[in-house]
Formats: sequence, structure tokens, C-alpha cells
Amino acid sequence: MYNSENSGILYQDFIYTLIHNAKEYPDNNTLQQEYKLIQNMIKFEYVDFPDTCNIEGTMNFDLEMRDVCDMKIAFIYPLCQADPLIHKEACTANNQYVDNYLKHFNPSIQKYAASKLGYEDLNAVFDAPPPQ
Repeated sequence: MYNSENSGILYQDFIYTLIHNAKEYPDNNTLQQEYKLIQNMIKFEYVDFPDTCNIEGTMNFDLEMRDVCDMKIAFIYPLCQADPLIHKEACTANNQYVDNYLKHFNPSIQKYAASKLGYEDLNAVFDAPPPQ
């Protein structure tokens, strides 16, 4: 995982390859475990995204939360692009919360910054102890 981050491969490309390989090789336990960890992490990252990062739904968007929201979107958006079925709510086509956030703070403008944020979040997933 860490080698991927330092290889210059964009997070979006890495995550697409990882998810594609997990689906192509269903008997590979390592890939299946990684996919499950990522699936659990997207659930965790998205659960408060609609409230915390709702840029158009409230006049009181807290700009101090921008770093948190940038981390969340840099993790969520590429995952949904790679596998729209990984999380039903987050990856719903035309998700208003994701679309509105990207309209105001589009991480693709800074591909490498978004990749760095995505890798940081993904590395945190693999460093965490497994769920009991």
C-alpha cells in the first residue's frame, strides 16, 4: 500500500485497479479482505458527510470543516467512480451532497493533492486493527 502512494500512481487509478482485481479474483482472500476494509471505511466516511459537508443545504457551512470534508471527498469520490455498488447511498448517481461539494471544492482541480488525501485515508484503513 505505502509503495503505491510513493510510486506516483494516482489514488484514483490505484483504487480502480484494486477494486477491479478484487472482483476479477474472488478467491484471492487478501484482495477480498482489502475490499471489505475499504467498504467499511466508505460507510464510516459517508455517515456524517451529508450533515457535515452539506455546502448548499445550510447557510452555516463551517469552513473549519473544509479539511475534514476534503479528506472525505478525496476518499469517497474515487471509490464510487471505481465501483458504484460499493456503497448504496454515497455512490448513488447524482448524489446531491457529493455533487454540491464538488461543485464548490472540486478536488480534481488538484489531482495530486486529492491523491495524497485519498492515500492517507486508505493507509489509515489498513493500519487500523481489524473489527472484532
